[in-house]
Amino acid sequence: MDYETADGSQFSLREIASEDGASKGTLIAAFVDGRVSKRRNAYAGKSSQNIEELDEVAVIQHLEAVPSENVFPLLPKGFTIAPPFDAKNHYLKAPQFTYDDKHPGNTFVANVLSHEASILEQLRQHPHPSIAQYYGACVKDGRITHLCLKRCYCNLVEYSHVDLSSGDRERLMTEIREGIEHMHSLGMAHNDINPRAQHPIPR
Repeated sequence: MDYETADGSQFSLREIASEDGASKGTLIAAFVDGRVSKRRNAYAGKSSQNIEELDEVAVIQHLEAVPSENVFPLLPKGFTIAPPFDAKNHYLKAPQFTYDDKHPGNTFVANVLSHEASILEQLRQHPHPSIAQYYGACVKDGRITHLCLKRCYCNLVEYSHVDLSSGDRERLMTEIREGIEHMHSLGMAHNDINPRAQHPIPR
């Protein structure tokens, strides 16, 4: 379950299940809006309660701070900094972390985000109309907090409910194939080609 509070803080709750499918509790990840520090701080937590048993107060009580260096990598020299956020046109991709990522020295999430930013920088230098535009990295205190991309309003699963003509379907498949071929020409692989990970790009 994902939700956002009035102050802009974002919470992600995931159920912990045993091998027999029984619930064993809840994992919590959150970006809490810092009004004083002007930055979004990463927190994680674990509860023995099920998701439906937790209210907002209980969720917050389980949170522990995640070291910034574990989640937010330093901005490499020469990387593009994102423009001011435009909710209509921009999508901010945040790092995905769990309770285990709060331990000091565990920088796996930060390393993944840094690598993804590097890939997006390459695609920014070699753009293709079938690949979402990358505007740059959101930065606080010299660290990447989010990656800013062109906002798409649905994925292919949702788009499939639209009554498309055979010509539209053919065009869509061609655009997907050309985008993948462009990535291959740059020595890249997508590795997650499924309808929920593909988004029609507004033209």
